[in-house]
Amino acid sequence: MLIPTFTDTNVILGLFIVNSGKKLALQVLNINFVHNKVKRTIINIAKLFYSSVIPNNRKLNKLSSQWITGFCDGESSFIISIYKNKKLKTGWIISPYFSIHLQGKDIALLRRIQAYFGVGTIRLSKSDKSLIYSVNSIKDITNIIIPHFDKYPLLTQKKADFLLFKSAICLINKKEHLTIEGLKNIVNIRASMNKGLTDIWSLSFTDISPVKRPKIESTNIIDPNWLIGFIDAEGSFGIDLAKSAVKMGYRVRLKFTITHDPPDHELMKTLVNYLGCGWLYIEKNKSIVYFSVSV
Repeated sequence: MLIPTFTDTNVILGLFIVNSGKKLALQVLNINFVHNKVKRTIINIAKLFYSSVIPNNRKLNKLSSQWITGFCDGESSFIISIYKNKKLKTGWIISPYFSIHLQGKDIALLRRIQAYFGVGTIRLSKSDKSLIYSVNSIKDITNIIIPHFDKYPLLTQKKADFLLFKSAICLINKKEHLTIEGLKNIVNIRASMNKGLTDIWSLSFTDISPVKRPKIESTNIIDPNWLIGFIDAEGSFGIDLAKSAVKMGYRVRLKFTITHDPPDHELMKTLVNYLGCGWLYIEKNKSIVYFSVSV
């Protein structure tokens, strides 16, 4: 696979041909009326993409560690499931796992992520035919997953879930989950993760006292590989075409967007400074913050 030269033509074609199809992408090549400053912005984003995703040695099998973390900031989950089990002294079984949930078309990417970690399984979701990569083994979570995110930290508020997840794994490794007191401690941790406890759990466990959720301070983006992973998870490239009086007959708008959760609004703001372009907005009635660059 050859690394493209960064002419206007190659960049625009490379950015948009996947979403728009060849015919529409070729029409975009004629947008000579687009301001050169805007074109340079698009080129800079494309250079960032190609330099991060395609290494100089052209070995595509090994994903960057920072790319993995950036992608997981957007797509991964740290889960602690709790099920009833009458055979156990506590009456409950604790099942922690790390997972990434993607559409079926991304099977090749999931296999590369699985190859990176060297552990875990990929299974088909019966409900919507999507794919789930998961690591359920306490040993693999302890020796592989947790050390990765300790060395290459998450930047979004998902880091709080990871830290709580890590503390629960620590209790499990000490066998404290096999005692009533240890079980309660893990339930209190679970109550502060993700969306909290379900109604069923809340009714099953009394005197729940959720632990304090770690406060994650916003940080500047310092690694382009993290950003590319985050874009692969949360970004999109699009083209809008509308009839117009211009010579070409169409008004073309190119749009690059990253969407994420409002709690990470401050982190999303750093994208504007890092890329030197774009703006943020929150759509009314939706819990989504948008970073957008459009022409």
